[in-house]
Amino acid sequence: MKELSFSIIVCTRNRPNDLLNLFDSIKNQTVQPDEIIIVDSSDEKLTFLKKFNKKFNKEFFKKSLLVYKHTKPGLPYQRNVGISLNKSDLISFTDDDIIFEKNYIEEIKKVFLNNPKYGGGMGAIVNINPKKWTLYKTFRRIFLLQVEHSYGKYTCSGMPTHPFG
Repeated sequence: MKELSFSIIVCTRNRPNDLLNLFDSIKNQTVQPDEIIIVDSSDEKLTFLKKFNKKFNKEFFKKSLLVYKHTKPGLPYQRNVGISLNKSDLISFTDDDIIFEKNYIEEIKKVFLNNPKYGGGMGAIVNINPKKWTLYKTFRRIFLLQVEHSYGKYTCSGMPTHPFG
C-alpha cells in the first residue's frame, strides 16, 4: 500500500504564542508531517520575531518541508493560498490554537490508507471539562449545530452531522 504524504496548513493572524504551542505539539507527534505551511496575515510578519524563528526551522522540524507565506487577511483566502502551496496527498487545516494528541497524524493517515475513497474528515475537541461538555452537546443539539457520532447527513440548519468509525 502506498504511503500518503501529509501537510498541515495553519492560517494565523496576530497569535504567535498560540502558534508556538502548536509547533511543540507537532514536533511531539509519533509521525511527523511531510510539510508545514504557515499562511500568516499578521500585522507584522512572524519571521520578524525571534521566538518564531527559533522554532520554525530545520533544526526544530527536521523531517518537514517548511513553507511560510505572508498574505492579506481572510480565512478563505488564506486557505486557498495554503492549498496552492501544498505538495502532499493529505491536508490538515489546523487552527493556530490547537494542541494535537501525540498520535493525531498517525491515526489520520491510517484512516485514509484503510479507506481510500474517503474525501475528508475532522478531529474532535477532547479537552473540554466533562460538566461543560454535556452543556455544550445539549446546546449544539437544540440549535441544530454540528453533531458528532451521528448519521452523516445535514441538520435542518444546514450543519453537518459526523458519523464515527
